[in-house]
Amino acid sequence: MENPDKKKGTLIGVIGGLAIVIPLFIWVGVNLNGLSQATKAIYFYNPHESVMTVELNGTPHELQHRERKDIKLAEGSHRLKSSLNGKTLVDTTLSLSSENKNTGGLINLSQEPFYLWKEQYGGMMNMNLASGNLKGLTIDSTVIVGNIKEYPADQIFIPREWFYGIDSEFQDSIRSDGSGTTNFTGESIAKIFDKRGMVEYWEENYGEAAE
Repeated sequence: MENPDKKKGTLIGVIGGLAIVIPLFIWVGVNLNGLSQATKAIYFYNPHESVMTVELNGTPHELQHRERKDIKLAEGSHRLKSSLNGKTLVDTTLSLSSENKNTGGLINLSQEPFYLWKEQYGGMMNMNLASGNLKGLTIDSTVIVGNIKEYPADQIFIPREWFYGIDSEFQDSIRSDGSGTTNFTGESIAKIFDKRGMVEYWEENYGEAAE
């Protein structure tokens, strides 16, 4: 039996006759400004099950499955390479701008897509198709509908648009400290996922409601 303490509030969005239950969160708990400051790093990430080797300006780094590695980069050009099981994935040059350096983000050398998912905290999101809040994507064989954005596999630098990083989890509750942050828009909070993580999150939180 489902634990009632873990249930979240819901709202219903209808797309083409399909009713989707969207959980809501309560507005108390996490200092978003501090979290925003903590997530401005630039990092590599390996979504593959095998070890991925990345080279930054000739220096190799090995990343285990779902390992994140923060790096420090100056503005300007940087040589990047990556390989998996002896096969080259990426061999390119990245020009890091001052804006991207200050914003932070993910350097994607995996040749895998990543996803931005927004959850709604405290209040109701406009769930009409015309609002642009809802989008449908098929990831492998899983259809996901919600406030989602795909970063393509060939996008090398993904500038930070999220509060919750690749290795962080959504909180059940949040609060605003009133100072204002660049990524907090209304009541939507964003997190970045790798492909497997996005599917797992969807199936755990929305799968039954979408069937």
